[in-house]
Amino acid sequence: TIPNGNRMHRCTACDYDLCPACYKRAAPQKVAVGGDVLTPALLKAGIRVKRGPDWKWENQDGGGEGVVVEGASSGWARVKWDHSGGENSYRVGQEGAYDLRIVSPRKAVIGGVVTSASVREGVRVKRGPDWKWDNQDGGGEGVITGTNPNGWASVKWDRGGSYNYRVGQDGDYDLVLVSGGQAVSCPQGH
Repeated sequence: TIPNGNRMHRCTACDYDLCPACYKRAAPQKVAVGGDVLTPALLKAGIRVKRGPDWKWENQDGGGEGVVVEGASSGWARVKWDHSGGENSYRVGQEGAYDLRIVSPRKAVIGGVVTSASVREGVRVKRGPDWKWDNQDGGGEGVITGTNPNGWASVKWDRGGSYNYRVGQDGDYDLVLVSGGQAVSCPQGH
């Protein structure tokens, strides 16, 4: 039976419904799936998140998405929000509450879009859906030469020049991954 007033949590790995007490004790050990509630078992820096079922923090998230910048074993996760760049901590099992839900990987990386979670030095890229930098890329491809935790990446273009581009800053994505000139999904499955 479900304890009075509690909601159920569905485990997508085994298709069982769990009450919050059981969910906390037996959080599924699985790969993060978009839409899943963020649990301690899934917690790691770089995961894209949004409001979860127990959200009580008004508009701290701006109604949008963010990225986990730090996870702690104490049942809290620190999140940096795309809309403001502000950071706050949220419950990931603390007090039996789950404030965050994992963003679907398809939302985080659409058509090979480079995100703060998927950006890697040495990866080949070209201009992406939010490009606003005129012809800095010379119309061609380049290589990521550096990254920073604030949602930016440095690219050295094949036709000359090195510049910084958004990979999640303010919800904008200036780059897509390329392989043989074709956009591809992130090789890490992001």
